[in-house]
Amino acid sequence: MFKPLSQLRMTWQPQDWEHASTVQIRLLPASSGKTTISFHQEKLEDAFRREEMKHRWEQVIANLEERI
Repeated sequence: MFKPLSQLRMTWQPQDWEHASTVQIRLLPASSGKTTISFHQEKLEDAFRREEMKHRWEQVIANLEERI
């Protein structure tokens, strides 16, 4: 699913994973005129993988902030 300027939903599977997960990235307008970027990932195998992906997406946001 793709909604220009607001949402991307896709299947994603790194090479070392046995199963794919679903990643959704949303751009949410904030009242301050800024934008919130939201990552939601489904079909992760366990708590370890959820924590790993939480860290990954936090790093993605940090990298974006450095580039802006």
